[in-house]
Amino acid sequence: MRLTKRQLKRIIREEYSGLKRRGLIRENAGLSIDADQICDIIMQADSMGDYEGYCGFAEEQMDGISIAARTEMADEELVRMGIFDGDYMVCPPTAQEFCDLLRDPAFQNSPVGQMVISVLT
Repeated sequence: MRLTKRQLKRIIREEYSGLKRRGLIRENAGLSIDADQICDIIMQADSMGDYEGYCGFAEEQMDGISIAARTEMADEELVRMGIFDGDYMVCPPTAQEFCDLLRDPAFQNSPVGQMVISVLT
């Protein structure tokens, strides 16, 4: 069976995310970036007219957790949150909606929220 480069990257990201979730890999040891700091970056990108550019980066980072996220939460819930289009994780339509989602305690405490915040830090 042949794998495309994209498929291989996705498999690697999924496995890597799984290892991070289980605590076998720790990134940013000693560095703690929270949702507010991520939102500062998002809002700064938006003020420069580059929210779409940030979203491209964020969606690429979140692509690896799409399958893991689907096992943790129902697709309908992810769509309701505005971060899943049925196939891939996506950015909410506006920077403010993205920040509101990241700052929502229910989202932060959900497995998907923890994965999203983790890959964006």
